[in-house]
Amino acid sequence: MPRKQNGFGNASSFGFKKVNNKVDRSKSPGAAGLYPSDRTFGSTITRSAIEQYDIDSGWSRWRKGFEFYMRAAWNRLQRINPNFDPYDVTSEKYVDFEINTKLYQGTAGEINVKFDGYRFATTNSDTANHYVLVRTPVNPPSLGTVNAVQNDKLVYTDNFENKEIYVDINTTANSFMLRTMIGERISDGESEASLKNILTSQGKPSIYIGKSLRSKPTTIKLIIDKTALAASSVVQNAGGDFQVLVNKLAYVKEFYVEQTINSSFTFAEGSTYETFEGNERFAAIDVDLTKTSISVDLLDQNQELPPSLLDISGLTSLFSSTSASYVIDGTYVVDKNDYQKYFGKKYLTAEVIESEATTASFIINPFTIKSVKELNTTVELTSIPFTSEIKLFVPLGNQATLIFAQNSFTKEVVDYDADGSYNHERKYDASGTELALWKRLETDIDPWSSAVFNTSNPLVPATVYACSCPDHSHAQLRMPQATESSSNRKVNRQKQYPIPTAKSLDRFTEGALTETAGLMQSWATKEYKGSYKQCKHSIASKFINRIKTKEPDSYPSFATRSKFEDKLEQEINDVGDEITLSYERSDLSMIEIIFSMAEALNMDDAELAYVILKTEF
Repeated sequence: MPRKQNGFGNASSFGFKKVNNKVDRSKSPGAAGLYPSDRTFGSTITRSAIEQYDIDSGWSRWRKGFEFYMRAAWNRLQRINPNFDPYDVTSEKYVDFEINTKLYQGTAGEINVKFDGYRFATTNSDTANHYVLVRTPVNPPSLGTVNAVQNDKLVYTDNFENKEIYVDINTTANSFMLRTMIGERISDGESEASLKNILTSQGKPSIYIGKSLRSKPTTIKLIIDKTALAASSVVQNAGGDFQVLVNKLAYVKEFYVEQTINSSFTFAEGSTYETFEGNERFAAIDVDLTKTSISVDLLDQNQELPPSLLDISGLTSLFSSTSASYVIDGTYVVDKNDYQKYFGKKYLTAEVIESEATTASFIINPFTIKSVKELNTTVELTSIPFTSEIKLFVPLGNQATLIFAQNSFTKEVVDYDADGSYNHERKYDASGTELALWKRLETDIDPWSSAVFNTSNPLVPATVYACSCPDHSHAQLRMPQATESSSNRKVNRQKQYPIPTAKSLDRFTEGALTETAGLMQSWATKEYKGSYKQCKHSIASKFINRIKTKEPDSYPSFATRSKFEDKLEQEINDVGDEITLSYERSDLSMIEIIFSMAEALNMDDAELAYVILKTEF
């Protein structure tokens, strides 16, 4: 029984700590870097050179991807629409996931693409799954042919310091599409890189991107003939009540088509992103544009996938018209810091942008109808205010210059050995046709010392592998699910609410993604978006498709590799349980599939926010 303290507590509580005078045992070693004991916000962690080298090494990611492929820790994504069971009774087989849609849908140069995908089990997701979606262009047109590659670092010293490779091209009839493909992976069939910007033959930007103000979001008024709309089945089924159109979707293709900049576009100097107070960083474009004789489709919201991810022309339309008109009202700001370097000592102003740009198009997804107003002969459909983007275009001419990020270059070649032999088993399908030869993907290409882009091959959009995991996307998704599975409850990841962090983007860069707070948190910077992105899941998916990612040369340190092997073995041993859990929870939400598709379609922030917010949880 403890001794009574007479109400004064422990008598030795105010005594000094004893001095440790033992010499037979030293203090346990700490980490090699500088790690402060006070880990409050703003504290600095300084890693050792070895620690930083291990972090930068891509070998661990490659090894995990290879093991996932070898251990078959994956399965093909199967048809997900609940109206169509994955099992086909006629063929007595399960049907793989495949969606046909369009890249840059609505523009004059839209490209047909198809999606298929793979599912990987994980514990780092509410659905216990990560998805890799493979976007394959179908008969893509030529975007230009390479004329010269400026990769002599002794000559192009400024480009070398900026880590950019300039490629001169001869334009084609479809080269205008390059202006809308910033961030896209461009390939000549062997070399591949991420497009960072495109310049005219005069060395000036061919595109300026503006983002709408949160203080003044974009609104649209759609005006349709009253008699024609009254004759539609959707209105007639509602007893002639036009209010049935509230919360329906309106799709106007003409938003994406280039239109001449006229008096409806007002350029102004000195506007911040949040307010209209003076700020030399931004230029503002106020738009009050009316267009007549346009085509419009009214769509139902009851889609398994957001309409912008599908081929809209193949969706069931509630009403169509080719004689409608619209009024678009919005204010957009351009960050001049992104374009100033191309003008040298000449100060970039709103007037300069106005003198350079000749046409514009709007990034506006199918918008929700907020209210319906009956007029004498027309019906006015007003949209819910939303954030959007505007693209201002400058004519390219017969030649242009593409700017690629230095760290985005890869090469894909048939996997021949040094002596020219092909040491893979040749395989054939059921009809006797030989499958594609194994290819080797080299990701450690230095464009300053290696030949990139063949002058005889046309440039086209590349096949893209997009994964929903944070390592690949630099984004965290949340789905509001309550349990780990249908039978047991471990962790509710809803507690891990993805609020802004120290890695968050600034307000302007984040743009419309602020609307997805609580559903998605992104720390993907412009530099990262322009790099070559890969993760263990995308590496494994490439192996499945007979594309062998070359083992990186940057091995981590021996101690780190030893720890990694033990951790990897444990991770592979747990795959069976993870796959069981993934099947139990795979039908809880489609947000990861939708997010991967949006990434592969190279959607901008406004479009990405739209598809995330339109997803049914």
